[in-house]
Amino acid sequence: MKIKFIIITLQLQCSFTLLNAQSANLSATINNTKDSSEIWFCRSIDGKPINYCGMYDKAIVHNGGFNKSIDVADVSIVTIVSDKYLPKISIICEKNDSVRLRIVQNRNETYDVQFDGNNAEGQIFFYQSPVFHNYLLTPILAAITDEMQKKDLSFTLTINRLDSIKQKLFSIADTLYLTKKISAPFYKIIKLQSDMQFLSSLESCIQNSLGKLSLNAKPSYLTKVESLMTQLQKFYYEKYDPFSLVYNDVEQNLRLINCKNKCRLVASGIFLGKKNDIGLWERSSEKSYSFAPIELQHRMMAINLSFNCFYNRAGKQNLEDIADFQLFKTKFPNSPYIPTLNKYFKKEIIFLQKNLSEK
Repeated sequence: MKIKFIIITLQLQCSFTLLNAQSANLSATINNTKDSSEIWFCRSIDGKPINYCGMYDKAIVHNGGFNKSIDVADVSIVTIVSDKYLPKISIICEKNDSVRLRIVQNRNETYDVQFDGNNAEGQIFFYQSPVFHNYLLTPILAAITDEMQKKDLSFTLTINRLDSIKQKLFSIADTLYLTKKISAPFYKIIKLQSDMQFLSSLESCIQNSLGKLSLNAKPSYLTKVESLMTQLQKFYYEKYDPFSLVYNDVEQNLRLINCKNKCRLVASGIFLGKKNDIGLWERSSEKSYSFAPIELQHRMMAINLSFNCFYNRAGKQNLEDIADFQLFKTKFPNSPYIPTLNKYFKKEIIFLQKNLSEK
């Protein structure tokens, strides 16, 4: 009965969103692209940010650019997928927005990206700031966690330094908001997005550090560092809890990475938690995901499938994806993802049948 109630709720929420969704317009010029090229988007399927889908739809380049209408209920993050002509670009869209981009690929394969329209300065900050990019933020945080180990910094001093660097990196957004150069919804979503990126990057620091130490550190020292890192995990996963409804509007792929990490920590005993096991996760590497709320498990599998099927993984992996999709439809028969995933799996099954017939 509990599962049926959740399914009905998802269906009603989806219907309500479709009725109330409005749109934003994205347009871009790209200096080094070819007409008829495909530009792919990861975004909400219905305007509601929590219903995020990987590789959801595309625009076709025409006359060196594209124009795309995006469903937006209120405010949502849309990601343009990188290819050989352009970098990955995440954009925050509000309903009725018009966001224009100019993307220039330089000779050294770097890019200049300019924004025009509402919240333009905020879009630049969102695109450039280390606080939103794992490859830039992780080494900054690692310098602090490494110092904690080498200089035996206290837990309190360590979190003060981590919080201070996060605030310093984000302070430009505070100024933009106070000077009314970005809207309140824009400011709110990037603040929440910075929480999720901070948590993900910190977890990367912790795992990288422990991985290196496990190779040659003395057992007593390794145990000491593990204890310190566990304290950090407990503090920040409670401060920026990815299970919380507060994070329903951020980019969901990043949020769900944090959810999976938290599930693993619950399974290892670092956090208390109870399983919400509906038989969705059969592989041993995924069993801990049952510690997530069912609504998040629903999206974990849907987003995994959307990426897997788009890239047409071959052989055994295709069979696993098809089996997962059949299971997914059984557990969530009214999921708003099913129409989109059906299109992916139609191609996937044809691809698989062709491969098997050629063997």
